[in-house]
Amino acid sequence: MAADRDAWNPPMIGRKVVQAAPVARGRAIIATALALPAFAVTVTLAEHWLDALVVSVFTAILWSGGMTVMLRIIHNIEPSPVPVEQNELPPIAATWKATAFAAALLTVLDAGALAFSLAVQPQTYIVVGIILGAPGVIWSSFLRIERTQRQYQGTLWCSTGFAWTSKGRSPYIVRS
Repeated sequence: MAADRDAWNPPMIGRKVVQAAPVARGRAIIATALALPAFAVTVTLAEHWLDALVVSVFTAILWSGGMTVMLRIIHNIEPSPVPVEQNELPPIAATWKATAFAAALLTVLDAGALAFSLAVQPQTYIVVGIILGAPGVIWSSFLRIERTQRQYQGTLWCSTGFAWTSKGRSPYIVRS
């Protein structure tokens, strides 16, 4: 039976895994903690604060809604989680390491987007809107992970790093 499972979804050699829910929750909290001050700084320092407010919020709503729909479509074509035992998982990474990498990446991207938006006013408040909409997309991803865990009655594990192919996104489920 294990050989059949490996034929459909070969193990990711060299890729570590982390529990998906804590990492997604951490990323969502970090994205929210970075987006709100970036939005506040933009509105405060903008030449036309009302334009910044309206454009950023409108963009955040459209972008997060569109990305949530697109990610649901992508999720429907991804393979279902591979059921494994705890001892069959690839090497396990620390949750804080995966969250710290996401925090550093989000901090750099948000700072760059904020600087760009303030430097090239007023047409680029869209960039801050995308930053403001990112926590909604990440929270939606967290809720999808929670639903998947309830559906499969287990803990969802995902690989660390960026997945370039659908096989790189293959999650594992450890049934409880």
